[in-house]
Amino acid sequence: MKQIRSIADRRLAGRCVAKVIVAVCRAFSCISFDAPPCRINGGGGLTTLSDLGWLRRIGKLTRNLVFFLGQGMNIEGLLFFILFSNSVLASDLFEFSKIAESSQTDSDKPFVIIFHYALNNNGDVAFQGRRRTNGTFVDGLYRGDGVGFYPVLEPDETGFPQIPLQSRVGINDNGVVSGLASDEFYNFSVWAITSGGVINTIEGNISPEFTAADINSSGQIASRRNAFDSIIISDGVKETDLGPYARAGGIGKVVVNDVGQAAHLFVFDSIREPIYVYRYESGAAPISTAIDVSDGISTVIANDTIGFNIFGNASLNTGSGSETVGNIMLVTDDGTFTVAGSEYDPFTKFHFGTSLNNNNMVSFIASTDIDGVERQGIFVRAPTDSALVEVVTEGDSLNGLEVTRFSGLDTEALNEVGQIAFVAWLSDGSRAVYRADPKQGVMPGRPVIPDLELGDGRGFPMPIPMINFGGHSIRTYFDPPIAVGYHYTVNELAPSIDSILINAPLPGGDHTFNLHFEGQTHTLSAMIPFYFSDFIPGGVRSFTLDGIEESEMLDPNSPLAFVTGLTFVDTATEGSILTMTPIIIGDEEPDTQPPVVESVYTSINPVEHYTSFYINAVVDDSGTGSSIITGAEYTINSGSPVSMNAFDGVYDSDIETVFSTIVAGLESGVHSICVTGTDDAELVSTSQCTFLAVFDPSGGFVTGGGWIDSPEGSYLDNPGLTGTAEFGFVTKYKKGASVPDGDTEFNFETAGLRFYSDDCDWLVVSGSRAQFKGTGTINGEGNYGFMITVIDEALSNSSEKDRFRIKIWNKEIADSIVYDNQVGNDDASDPTTDIGGGSIVIHKPK
Repeated sequence: MKQIRSIADRRLAGRCVAKVIVAVCRAFSCISFDAPPCRINGGGGLTTLSDLGWLRRIGKLTRNLVFFLGQGMNIEGLLFFILFSNSVLASDLFEFSKIAESSQTDSDKPFVIIFHYALNNNGDVAFQGRRRTNGTFVDGLYRGDGVGFYPVLEPDETGFPQIPLQSRVGINDNGVVSGLASDEFYNFSVWAITSGGVINTIEGNISPEFTAADINSSGQIASRRNAFDSIIISDGVKETDLGPYARAGGIGKVVVNDVGQAAHLFVFDSIREPIYVYRYESGAAPISTAIDVSDGISTVIANDTIGFNIFGNASLNTGSGSETVGNIMLVTDDGTFTVAGSEYDPFTKFHFGTSLNNNNMVSFIASTDIDGVERQGIFVRAPTDSALVEVVTEGDSLNGLEVTRFSGLDTEALNEVGQIAFVAWLSDGSRAVYRADPKQGVMPGRPVIPDLELGDGRGFPMPIPMINFGGHSIRTYFDPPIAVGYHYTVNELAPSIDSILINAPLPGGDHTFNLHFEGQTHTLSAMIPFYFSDFIPGGVRSFTLDGIEESEMLDPNSPLAFVTGLTFVDTATEGSILTMTPIIIGDEEPDTQPPVVESVYTSINPVEHYTSFYINAVVDDSGTGSSIITGAEYTINSGSPVSMNAFDGVYDSDIETVFSTIVAGLESGVHSICVTGTDDAELVSTSQCTFLAVFDPSGGFVTGGGWIDSPEGSYLDNPGLTGTAEFGFVTKYKKGASVPDGDTEFNFETAGLRFYSDDCDWLVVSGSRAQFKGTGTINGEGNYGFMITVIDEALSNSSEKDRFRIKIWNKEIADSIVYDNQVGNDDASDPTTDIGGGSIVIHKPK
């Protein structure tokens, strides 16, 4: 939450100084400036730009836009810099291909009108259109690739099938196009048409209102026949019923992802009640997420579609009903994130539709109001990232014509490569379907990949693109062959690295990694940008990322295996090189550090002598060498080692919880139980121990009274204090009791310390030695633990006097020692302080 708030602060602060930034951006120069005070996220104080450390980069606006490496173009913290610049061209970051064009008046255009569209990962665009042919018009489904367009489904001479142009369309990576069509009886079905023209009726009797008609890689579509029927996923052969959602009200079009999940919006009353995103999968109850729009401002129409990816995440526009206000949201299992909003961004409107890819990038259409002039634009942003990719805006030139507006964004408008399909209205009155192709490094699906000719055979050097956006660098994405981590370094010509972003969890779910730089270690989470410059002013020249799970088994030959998004503090110049040296399995530095044993404890302590128990521990090599743990052993009182078991049944990880059963039969007394662990580098840990009290309720009791000379160092608050300390105690097990009863007093008058016991936890009598432990107060206050260990000289062959030790600690302050007349010795040690007077008696059972 702190990270999200920080980003919100950055956006809000930028908005507060928008007018200043407008002026700066237009001038494309900024040395320093002050801003009117603005409150940051209700943070309780007023500040200016000069007071905000995280805005120090604004003083370098001429070179400090974010460089997106492999993900998307972002503007670090302040998106308005791009939005407000009049000299920026759309072609700075993308190249544009015209798929098809239409005009209601120009007969030279092949289409009269173009409606919905979809984009696959190969860059093919399927769309609906009304085509001019032989002096008449036909409504059909078409596919375009930037070179030409091709009919997929058109009516025959009977006029059927009919294609409703207001319905949706889909296309998968196999080139199969899906869409709604009706027979001569006006029964609507979802049809899938292969590139060879083979038609497959996937689902019949469908209402166009309840399906997005998108098709996944397995040829499945999701639909429902009406508002009260079940959600159906079908490929035309196998049909899976995901269950009904029978409630009156608005129910959005159903979408499907590549793992067979379906999702849709539910809007009962968009003004007074929350919006719900419902997700379904086979054999499970639907999962719903509510998004509160009870402010009465945001509105959503149920006919809107949502973006939906393989992680089950969904994107939506909470302002699509009114196209005025609201937010672009991403709904995940971990929470709901605001991707863009009018509160923190300079947007005045969000327009119909969103699209979401598997990198968790969300595309949307929004309007800005700069000096009273409203402009629409298409943008892409990752959730929680302050940076933004601007694709194209109103006023940009496409094929020599000025863009005047955009049609709504469809569900499958953004693909994994980072290509974006859209319909633009142009200054000659026509409209056209375009595909925006990101330049290398602008989006995570098209990262910069290694130039091996520059390498030394180990690292993977990658030229940093001199991508310019209005004279400024943007976030750029890189990807070398994969391993379990990387060392990142820039050469002397390259700018320093400002931030890093991993846009989505890895395919196996790994989403947290370790960052090491300048002697610091921090955690990097997928979807959350990390700013080095927040810790090292001016950024870093090198860092290491590790902690990638071996189980991910990422393909080292795939250019999309581990895409890293970096921003730089300056624009790259010619000769700038980033080198990523992989930490490869089997090629790591040799493990020279043994594992660490932690959390040693017994399942029962104290334990009666006839009771069995478990000894548990954690053996961890993840921070000392990352070798697999191969075994663990325990000893009792430095005896013979005994093997322990892995809790999950097998030693196969660099962190293992281990255990063993210790059967009944230990003698009464305090026993030292120690655990060691071994890794596959044959390195053995230092032993970690715990003390176990074993007692026999029928084994006798102990009484005592007298005084000792308190030795120097015993009283920790004033170690120099010495003097007489008096004691008195009686502790015994009553018949049938498992907890001893008794009283204990200890008075060290010199220090003003008077201890009184409240209760006793256990008593252990073993030969001439007795030990008991409990809790009490000092001077009538607090919560203190105590332990007394005594020797009865009458039962001992090694002592001529009774001996006494007391240890008192503060349980409320991390068990800090208050008094110990044998400080530094462990709890199992025999007492060494002779009593000065009185007696201690261990009473044996009769």
